[in-house]
Amino acid sequence: EMSMVTGVQTCALPILKMEEERMRAHNLAKSTATLALLSTVALLVVPSVQAANTADIHTELPSESGWNHVSTDDDDGLQVYKKHISSLGVDAFMGKKVLHASVDDDTLFKLISDVDNHETFSTNLHESTELGGGDYYQVVKAPKMLPVSERYWFNHASSYRDVGGVSGHLRRTWSTIDSSTYATELGHVTSTYAEAIEIAFTYGMWEIVPNPSGPSTLLYRTVSNPGGDIPAWVMSSLTGRTLPEIGRASCRERV
Repeated sequence: EMSMVTGVQTCALPILKMEEERMRAHNLAKSTATLALLSTVALLVVPSVQAANTADIHTELPSESGWNHVSTDDDDGLQVYKKHISSLGVDAFMGKKVLHASVDDDTLFKLISDVDNHETFSTNLHESTELGGGDYYQVVKAPKMLPVSERYWFNHASSYRDVGGVSGHLRRTWSTIDSSTYATELGHVTSTYAEAIEIAFTYGMWEIVPNPSGPSTLLYRTVSNPGGDIPAWVMSSLTGRTLPEIGRASCRERV
């Protein structure tokens, strides 16, 4: 009898370990996907304006002042905020979510930084390709049932640890770069996605803010100019309503 019990335990341990790993991966993917979709919609809700200094934007976005609460999902806790960026004259958006206790901050940060694999947790991307030195390009699908073209961008990203001297405070920023620097890749994008429009600019950042007494908080902030002409009724529909709705739906669909 003891032999049988030991045998069952021996077989069960690998299964339990696999389930533990599966749940950890699930929570990582859910946390990231919940906020990743915000970038797709945020690109569509600002008017045409001129780009400003990257350093100024990356200083203004993480500032605590000026953020106004838009909505909170009662089921998953996703909070959405917006803030006027004075240097651009437009609104930025922020998604905020307390992470599941099982999520490892460093592992999540590596996932966020792994641009080549962004397609695995964002079904809204056609392509996501690293170019080296922090540069990359992405092609985003057009929202279904809306008269909006696909968009693409060439960006530069930088990663920071222990932000502000706080151990474990992680931040990854991005900003638009000149796509003509990568003529071959640009040619591939424009030939493969003939109707796609290059965005005028996008700035933003992911942050993982540690909490000594509990799980960390994941933040996603972005401000962008989508380029092209977007019908006023689409802008009106998306601004302040579609962003939080799709963000919440994204979280639920990935449970």
